[in-house]
Amino acid sequence: MLSKEQVAYLREEYLKVIGRLEYLLKIGVNRGIYEPYSLTGLKNQIKALRTEQDIVNFKKSEYYQELCDLLVLCGSVCCRFLIPPDSLLQTYFCHQCPIFEFEERLYKTE
Repeated sequence: MLSKEQVAYLREEYLKVIGRLEYLLKIGVNRGIYEPYSLTGLKNQIKALRTEQDIVNFKKSEYYQELCDLLVLCGSVCCRFLIPPDSLLQTYFCHQCPIFEFEERLYKTE
């Protein structure tokens, strides 16, 4: 059972991921890779997370799948234009990235 503090921590973690996604999407749009994309609906769903049941429902929703899909797309933007794979930059910066932290826990639980 998740406490309110744990739910708040997850909500903040998701919002940090959204912040990074917004940044990477902007780069993708500026580079002509992606069309402009609104994260408003997804962000509002995350902001509404208050209970453990909200988290469970979110993880079963299309919004969670949208979040996971965006992680892959934006990760490719980051690897192409910001942090080259297998570089020293990757070793340093990726471990501080909210997307990396989120994905690391995501894959450990699957």
